[in-house]
Amino acid sequence: MSRATAVDGFVFRDVCARCASGVAVATVNSADGTPHGLTISSFTPVSLDPPLILIAIDHAVAALPHLRAGNYFAINILDEDQSDLSVRFAEQPEGRFDGIAWQPGTTGAPLLTGVLATLECRRWNTVEAGDHMVLFGEVVRASFREGKPLIYFLRDYRGLL
Repeated sequence: MSRATAVDGFVFRDVCARCASGVAVATVNSADGTPHGLTISSFTPVSLDPPLILIAIDHAVAALPHLRAGNYFAINILDEDQSDLSVRFAEQPEGRFDGIAWQPGTTGAPLLTGVLATLECRRWNTVEAGDHMVLFGEVVRASFREGKPLIYFLRDYRGLL
C-alpha cells in the first residue's frame, strides 16, 4: 500500500530514506594542512569525459569552508565493515582523524586506509542548491580493491547479500 501526501521536510526525508545509497567519507585539508572530513551519502558519478563526480554538502557542515577553499578533495568509499568510520565522521565534532590510519594521496587530500575505493578530485565547480552546496570534482586519481560496499537504507547501515 502506498501513501501520497503533501511534501514537507519529514515526508521528503522518509521518501529519500527508501533509496539505498552507498556511504563514503569526503576528505580535504585546510590551508594549514589539517585534515577534515564528513560522511556523505550524496555522491554521484556525473561524466566520463572528463571524469566528474558530485557531492552535496549542507551549509552547516564545519568542513564546508575547507571544501570551498581547497583545490583538491577525496572521496573514500566505505567497505561493509566500516560503519564505525561513517559514524565517526558523521557525529564526532572534533578529532575525526585521531587514532585512525590515513595518508595523503598524490593530490595531498587525505585517504583513509582500508576503504573499498578512493577518488582524488580537483574542485571543478560549485553550485548553491537550497540549504546545500553541490561540489563537482574532476577525478584525477582513483583506486579500488575487491569487497562489498557499506549501504545506507531506511536510516540504518546494510550490506549486500
